[in-house]
Amino acid sequence: MLYPFSPRYYRKFGWETASVEWWCEIPSALLPPYSESRFVRPYQAGDLEHMRRLHDVHLHNTAGGFVREPARWQLILRQKYQTVVADFHGAVEGYMIYEVQSGRNRVEVREIIFITSRAQRALLGFLSSANLADTIGVCAPVYRAQQWSTWLTDNEDELLSQVRGGLRPTYMLRITHLPALIECLRPHWRSWQGAIRIVVDDSFVPGGKHQAILTPEGRDKPIRATS
Repeated sequence: MLYPFSPRYYRKFGWETASVEWWCEIPSALLPPYSESRFVRPYQAGDLEHMRRLHDVHLHNTAGGFVREPARWQLILRQKYQTVVADFHGAVEGYMIYEVQSGRNRVEVREIIFITSRAQRALLGFLSSANLADTIGVCAPVYRAQQWSTWLTDNEDELLSQVRGGLRPTYMLRITHLPALIECLRPHWRSWQGAIRIVVDDSFVPGGKHQAILTPEGRDKPIRATS
């Protein structure tokens, strides 16, 4: 992540957007009042292990996810966020981390993860029925946008008129050594067929021009690079 300037500024120096997130603001009245919300309770000591397990399951089914170290978990839990879990008689199947912005009458959902449909309904029902705020703010990976739209009201006119949203960059990357980058990504195209020549020319780095040649025969061999 680059601060304090906009992506347009850093793009001049060879950086490019590598990930974007979807955001939206939802009137809480559009969220269905699921009865499973009664299974949502505040975070308690001992819940962290459940949350880590749920997060690991989520990562397994997520493209581009990041493994979360214990120190990162502790940092999150020290923030002024609220945490609740969906606990079905001892089976924790989901959790949500959110921030109450009382001055704006708004709740920002920082993270919502569930592994069952009943946990999904429980957490969404909690947002709807807990009278937390009039507006729910959500930031999520782009592929979750369609999921959120299906979780809301079936009334398309309400969605178009009352829900605000869009895309924004989350972080940028700069390739300084193309062959090394391709080596890291190799597992993603082991069954790929084709041949392609890639050239990266970065005038801001001494010797910054790299060329890699990818062929089907070279899938299991080091990337052939030329200067």
